[in-house]
Amino acid sequence: DIGSPEVTDNCLVENVALTYTESSTQGMEGCTVYNYTINRFWTATDASGNTSLCVQVINVVDEIGPTIIPQDITVSLDATGTVSITADQIDNGSSDNCGIDSLVIDTTSFDCSNIGDNTVTLSVTDANGNVSTATATVTVETTLVPEAIAQDITLTLDASGNASITAADIDSGSSAVCGNVTATLDLMSFSCADIGENSVTLTVTDGSNNVSTATAVVTVVDDIVPVAIAQDITVFLDATGNASITPEDIDNGSNDGCGAVTLALDITTFNTDDTGENLVQLTVTDSNGNVSVISAIVTVDASLSVSEVELDLDLSVYPNPTRGTLNLKITNFNKEGLSYQLYSLQGQLLLNDNVKGTLTTIPMHRLSEGFYLLKVNLNNREIKSVKIIKKGD
Repeated sequence: DIGSPEVTDNCLVENVALTYTESSTQGMEGCTVYNYTINRFWTATDASGNTSLCVQVINVVDEIGPTIIPQDITVSLDATGTVSITADQIDNGSSDNCGIDSLVIDTTSFDCSNIGDNTVTLSVTDANGNVSTATATVTVETTLVPEAIAQDITLTLDASGNASITAADIDSGSSAVCGNVTATLDLMSFSCADIGENSVTLTVTDGSNNVSTATAVVTVVDDIVPVAIAQDITVFLDATGNASITPEDIDNGSNDGCGAVTLALDITTFNTDDTGENLVQLTVTDSNGNVSVISAIVTVDASLSVSEVELDLDLSVYPNPTRGTLNLKITNFNKEGLSYQLYSLQGQLLLNDNVKGTLTTIPMHRLSEGFYLLKVNLNNREIKSVKIIKKGD
């Protein structure tokens, strides 16, 4: 209700008649539908026919906010880890009959801390200052792959022939635009079979699951010397005054984490000049050229190379060859102070016991097939030696 003019008259006001005509600037489209002016021309006529005129101006204004239409968008961070947007990117066709004066959003810049969904507010103002607001979602992502930087390394096997690495050993400063990266390796354990150059792949993943890879070379080396284990032995010169040994006679279980070893001796032959203790060196070499050297003592016994002590001794050993039990029979000699010793041909003492009577049983069941030496002693002095043949069971 825009009202009417107030009327006064010296006669009765109730008899005053009010009439008006008007004109309007209202249009049929656009802003003039809502923004226009009405000029109303009033005429007051009293009962005596007297008239007065006045003009009433009515301004119609637009107070309707714009029609706002926002849209969700997805943006990607650049190489610096930032991205900017404008209101036009959020607006999806907002409109107003009187025209749009401005589009504004409350957030225009994003960085790594904004990765994911972010709510922004779009404000639309029309030509008459009416404002409408709405929200939209800006999804920030990073599609830049991280930078994978790998380095070559040399890896030394341990004494067991094994070694392992982690991704940190290969990673040489890999990074991502946004935050930390996780690094993994396709190959982390190595053994003797891997000696030499091995290609490994470093995989780097950022917080947005962007992935990049780099390769490196792991050079596996074995510089651990083998374990050299030697044993002292006794050898007997033969009837010609000579004896020989092999590295295996001195070796007592030498080994290496990377498999087989080769053995060598600096001295392998002996004669009467070597009677007594002799120092020999066993050289153990592994498959990768690492060397260990250990010493051992070879005691040369020349007792078999000289004539046996001549004694009135009726002694027999049977059966020889034997497959198990060996019998030592002595019939015409005082048994007191008699003992026997059984040796391998490499000089290893296998059995040592006293002669217990006319017939002494010597057990050889558990001994391997081969040649052995039986020595009979009187008060610890050798008086007889017999070569024994042991056959398989």
